[in-house]
Amino acid sequence: MSQKLIDETGHKYGSLTVIFLTKDKNGRTAWLCNCDCGNTKIVRGPDLRTGKITTCGKGCPYKKDRSGVFKDITGMKFGKLTALQRTGTAANGKAMWLCRCECGNTTTVNGTDLRLGAT
Repeated sequence: MSQKLIDETGHKYGSLTVIFLTKDKNGRTAWLCNCDCGNTKIVRGPDLRTGKITTCGKGCPYKKDRSGVFKDITGMKFGKLTALQRTGTAANGKAMWLCRCECGNTTTVNGTDLRLGAT
């Protein structure tokens, strides 16, 4: 007996908004989703509903770090640097932020270094 399909169209899960029903690479029922970063991803319904997948994947600026926490520090000031936007996740799992210095230059810094005053 097959399960009844749950229509996910228009629902939002994390940074993903469900657009329409499709198939995954294995031919199983899945959903095409738009990520808040502008990319798309095909995701199976259970992965959306359980929170297993909440962004378009590796390199997405909305992906949570290893601790599972995404703290939005946009606009916050750390010494002479102001966080402008999250740019992604480094290989070590740390969130990376585009920052503007009081001098006008921009740089990319990991969030931990910003919060600890190490940059």
